[in-house]
Amino acid sequence: MVVIGRVSGLHQNLMGSAAWIVLRVFLELLSGKRRPQDIPASQPLFALTFVFYLAASAGLTAVAVDWPTAVKAALADAVVLPAFVLTVLWLRNFTARFLQALTAMAGVGALFALAAIPPFMVTVLMPESPLAALASVLVLVMFIWNVLVLGHILRHALTIAFPAGVLVAMTYVALSMVATEFLVPEVLA
Repeated sequence: MVVIGRVSGLHQNLMGSAAWIVLRVFLELLSGKRRPQDIPASQPLFALTFVFYLAASAGLTAVAVDWPTAVKAALADAVVLPAFVLTVLWLRNFTARFLQALTAMAGVGALFALAAIPPFMVTVLMPESPLAALASVLVLVMFIWNVLVLGHILRHALTIAFPAGVLVAMTYVALSMVATEFLVPEVLA
């Protein structure tokens, strides 16, 4: 009974902690239940989320390329993402929303990258496996879902319609891919 009480108490402490609350907000962003303005405008939260985003992005990329190249690719995107978000917010005169929008995009980006690692590993490391086709479809579904979630975030950050937010998200994804290919050409090798 004592062990159960301790586990239960630990569970309650975790559920009530600030970290769990923030994680829950990011998870709810994935389903469209939350908006970027639901994330606290906090420099420490942004820094922690952005480091997590860099690590997850590098980890996902490292499945297909060597670690130094993966880190360079993650750093290239780490330049593109804030520059893009700041630019589109500036164009709409909403730069005050920068920290929350960027934190939201980095947080969901990290979650998607972490979720994509296992199926991406199957497609890269076992391309002849019967699971490779299923894993490829799963990676594609996650990619599309990611773009839709980014569109949802940008829709609220820019106060535009959802289809316009998705179009802006697709623009970011395209720019990020082009910039990464330009700055880290060995990612395609």
